[in-house]
Amino acid sequence: MGDRLKIRVAYHDTAPAAAIMTIRHRQTMLYKYGCSDARFHYLGSMQLVLWKAIQEAKNGGLLEFDLGRSEWSDEGLICFKNRWGARPSVLRYWRYPAPKVPSSLRITALRVARRAFAHTPGRLLEVAGSLLYRHIG
Repeated sequence: MGDRLKIRVAYHDTAPAAAIMTIRHRQTMLYKYGCSDARFHYLGSMQLVLWKAIQEAKNGGLLEFDLGRSEWSDEGLICFKNRWGARPSVLRYWRYPAPKVPSSLRITALRVARRAFAHTPGRLLEVAGSLLYRHIG
């Protein structure tokens, strides 16, 4: 994505305190992902990196700063975005063909696989991934 994608990081001394990823598309900058270290929340590091991104978008002549999607259940993130003046809207998704409802056997198999992979050495996961990825995804 070249210079359209940016990752901004705020540091406290040498420790990363907060980071966001933005994507520029046409006249919009989209806040795609963000994370922060709870130890540094009192510094306002997330607000700082977001404010710097907004300033960059404005100085670059962009017309919109999109704060992105949020899960309904993530009340903290929704509150954070609302405090920036976000205008929420509902996104509806339609998929064709409709996704199949997984069987209880498949759900159990996925749970077992997750537990097994959680205890598998990293190097073995890399090898398995390189062999299986093209057949699964």
